Amino acid sequence: MTIIRTVAVAAVLLTTPAHAQGLTEQAFQQISESVFRPVIEEFDIPGIAIGVTMDGQQFFFTDGLADRAASRPVDRDTLFELGSNSKLFTVALAALAEQRGLLSLQDPVSSRMPALAGSAFDAVTLADLAAHATGGLPLQVPDAVTDMDGLMTYLNAWTPQGGAGTRRAYSNVSIDLFGADRGRAVRDDLHGCAGP
Repeated sequence: MTIIRTVAVAAVLLTTPAHAQGLTEQAFQQISESVFRPVIEEFDIPGIAIGVTMDGQQFFFTDGLADRAASRPVDRDTLFELGSNSKLFTVALAALAEQRGLLSLQDPVSSRMPALAGSAFDAVTLADLAAHATGGLPLQVPDAVTDMDGLMTYLNAWTPQGGAGTRRAYSNVSIDLFGADRGRAVRDDLHGCAGP
């Protein structure tokens, strides 16, 4: 939460009227240093890159190392793992798909994934997956699950710990299942709009 609050404070500082017009590179660096330095030190963050586009002008703040072992510094081209931020894009794509009539978030998961018909996923909706409100899907699948057949076997045998929508549990399984064909539906729709 501290990092989220820090980013929010930085966003507020950078968008105040005094900074919104005529922000200089030097001012951006000073604001970034004052906001992010305490977080870097408190959490021993090895490297950080912040990019902001304001009024068509780009600003970058970088600090630390992308690779401590190789002493390689972070720069504006350093790639970072997107991690759980990708969940936001997955849900946004699903909302777009629903808006375009490609799916309904109230559909049961099994209606979109017939391999799960007759399982607990007859009562779990796509919206439940997106909200991590499945009745307790775990954070990860067991290590023994190594392929799609194993995943379907595991999911067909899974039993919720309460009804869908009643128990929230942060779950990579939930959002991965949610994104399994939502992105494909939007991609196919967008491709159709763009022509061959």
